[in-house]
Amino acid sequence: MLVAIAEWEGDIISERTRDALAAKVARGERLGGTPADKRIPPEIAARVVRTYETEGSYAGAARKLNEMGVPTVIEDARWHPTTVAKVVRRE
Repeated sequence: MLVAIAEWEGDIISERTRDALAAKVARGERLGGTPADKRIPPEIAARVVRTYETEGSYAGAARKLNEMGVPTVIEDARWHPTTVAKVVRRE
């Protein structure tokens, strides 16, 4: 009986997810991924990596990048350790 209920619940969750994604597409919203125009330019990425190597931590690099006013791809956004980590791993 519990297996049947769990399977039914999974079906309900799947249906809701499918409906929510369809609604986003109908509104013209993107589904996942970073648009090409929002990717970090190579010269900024290199600067992020150099700052990380100098500071020795993602948090330190994010703090330093914010202090130096290094731009992010989103206007008026701040650097966060997780963003620095993604850039460093990608480079």
